Amino acid sequence: MIDEAHNLVSRSREMYSAKLSYQSAKNVYTMLPKEFQKLRRRFNKFLKEFDKISEILKEEGWSYHHQKEPAHSLIDVGYQLSEHIQEWLAEYPEQPVQETLLPFYFELLHFLKISEYYDDHYETTLEKSYHDLIIKEFCMDPSDFLAQSLAKSRSSLLFSASFSPLSYYQETLGGQESLAYRIPSPFPEENQKVMITNYLETTYRKRETNMSPLIETIHHFVKEKIGNYFIFFPSYQYLDQTVAAFQAKYPNIRMVIQDTVMNESERENFLDQFKEEPTETLVGFCVMGGIFSEGIDLRGTRLIGSMIVGVGLPQMNHEQELIKQYYDEKEHLGFAYAYQLPGMNKVLQAAGRVIRDEEDKGIVLLADQRFNRKDYRQLFPKHWHSAKSVSSIHELSKEIQAFWQKNEPTK
Repeated sequence: MIDEAHNLVSRSREMYSAKLSYQSAKNVYTMLPKEFQKLRRRFNKFLKEFDKISEILKEEGWSYHHQKEPAHSLIDVGYQLSEHIQEWLAEYPEQPVQETLLPFYFELLHFLKISEYYDDHYETTLEKSYHDLIIKEFCMDPSDFLAQSLAKSRSSLLFSASFSPLSYYQETLGGQESLAYRIPSPFPEENQKVMITNYLETTYRKRETNMSPLIETIHHFVKEKIGNYFIFFPSYQYLDQTVAAFQAKYPNIRMVIQDTVMNESERENFLDQFKEEPTETLVGFCVMGGIFSEGIDLRGTRLIGSMIVGVGLPQMNHEQELIKQYYDEKEHLGFAYAYQLPGMNKVLQAAGRVIRDEEDKGIVLLADQRFNRKDYRQLFPKHWHSAKSVSSIHELSKEIQAFWQKNEPTK
């Protein structure tokens, strides 16, 4: 049984990928005592393979390059180096340099192991910076490997509250021939109101010009009822910009802000501020896909609303573009598989913080007009089928007021 299996897409992609760093190997070589000449020569030969690749990149004027072929020469020399390291570790178990050598050795073994899986699901990426050269065997599609692993068991059950669409997860998790079943939400549909701000654009190019209406949307979302709210953003940069503008306009509204790095104690302190039956409004500013967007149970009045800013698209980078190209070539669904569907998963997870049991009541606000498009609406879970599109902040306030008037607890 595999819970939260939506995470298995990215985690399996990472598990079946491997990378090597020139600087990591150079650090070990530098620390190796001079008397271990045989091992030092093997390291030197390995580093020269990096130098050859680096020279090619320099001649071609590339800081980044990708290719379908694996790095054959580096792999061959890597096998030779790994054998010598293995012998050396057994012969010198008390040598202090082992503390530096072992982590590199395990990275090398992983890289060599992944090279044995290398097929048309992979690309080799080369990324050069001023200090380093990273060579990566990047697995764009691990579905066949997952299928082989799942086939070793008599049966497997993968489940998640945000499998949408089912066909995407069946394919990417290696279960195309499997049975798929969607269970309806067990909670009363009338306890949750879902709205779409059809007047708000939050694309990267429109963020600055739409900051003022976004601030007002947040204010009206939280002002109609005293309570605890989450506002989710696609990036820390967007979050920080919005927080600065919101604090300047509404300094009296109490806020808590997710930091880029939080230990367990800081995480607990953050959540502890979301009290039952609060006497003043508290607004938590968080990041989609972060530690507060899934696995968080704030039941009852500890959370009564989540606003999701944007459609959660992953940031564009070399690897996401490789995934896009791979699925475009395979079935012309590159943008959906690389960006739209992973983003929508983050949206569903963030929205799922609001209703945690059958007594909870709350509002989910999808703050981007793209949610009103057919390609996004068809990804909505069934209990979102009555999502209301609002065309102005005034209409938003009226809908929120009506929902809370209808759901005021009877005395």
